[in-house]
Amino acid sequence: DKELEKLKAENKKLLNDFITKDGETAFLRQQLLQTQLRVENEKLEKMRLIEEQANCHRSEINQICKEKEQLKTQLELQNLEIGNLQERYRLLESGNIKLKEPQILYMNTSAEKNKYTSSINR
Repeated sequence: DKELEKLKAENKKLLNDFITKDGETAFLRQQLLQTQLRVENEKLEKMRLIEEQANCHRSEINQICKEKEQLKTQLELQNLEIGNLQERYRLLESGNIKLKEPQILYMNTSAEKNKYTSSINR
């Protein structure tokens, strides 16, 4: 009889231990699942941020390339202008081109004076 009671008590203890361990297992599985989901979400967020940074860098690189091309074009135009000015200077130095007096400027100035004097005399 005592043996039976002892076996029943042991059985009850084992059953309680089983139920406790089963609950712990379910809890740990749930925690593992939540952790896996969190890690996956963090991974996706990091990938999104990396892609966003890559797009931003590509955009900056494209902008810098455009600016570089614009500066290159400006430099080419300036070099062309410098070449033209050097050629004109060389021709002037060699005496192949004669400068004309800017007489039109003097005529315009005297016409302006007449305009002012006539408006003052009114």
